Amino acid sequence: MPVCKGKLKPEDYSAIRENFTFICENVDAKDLVDGLFQKDVFTEDDIEEIKAAPTRKKRTSDMLYKLLQAGPYDAFQNFLTVLREHHSHVAETLEQAATSGASPQSSPWSWYDQLPNEVKEQKISDKDASRIASSIGDCWELVFLHLGMSKVIISQEQARAPNNPVILTTNLLIRWRQKNASAATVNELMKVLKEFDNDSIDINSLRDVISKVGE
Repeated sequence: MPVCKGKLKPEDYSAIRENFTFICENVDAKDLVDGLFQKDVFTEDDIEEIKAAPTRKKRTSDMLYKLLQAGPYDAFQNFLTVLREHHSHVAETLEQAATSGASPQSSPWSWYDQLPNEVKEQKISDKDASRIASSIGDCWELVFLHLGMSKVIISQEQARAPNNPVILTTNLLIRWRQKNASAATVNELMKVLKEFDNDSIDINSLRDVISKVGE
């Protein structure tokens, strides 16, 4: 199964998109890719593809397209850290763009803040796990890594259900609950899921499921 990182956070994605030409004109990706590899933003294959591009602009545009899909966690901040070492003025421009573009009111997760605390503190049951699993798409592996599940456990469950991602995700949710006992609440799960956008998680479906947890 493919591992999906998903898009950057909306404000970070917009900062890159709106300054795409500016970055390509002022940055050479070859100055940055080793640092980004070291910070686990890119894989070895990513680095090889970027370095193989024939021109500076092509290298940089290839890097940016990969960065846009590098996930909603710390990829953008790691990019800014590496960028500051070589092109501080570009990093400053992007940071300002991301900050001005942040809009909590537009979050697709605002519905969760309206749920009562008793729902948020509910423990995940087997029935809940099965319902929630259908809302988690190809990003399932990244979700469970951020929930603290080891790659060994993930591989074990993947071997048991190699062709059924819903059963696989259900089983991993149950193992996460078993590992964390009373701490395996809706709120702890949502802290991770809220880092993804609607391209990675079926947010509308998840909203319906989470509102019925414990029923």
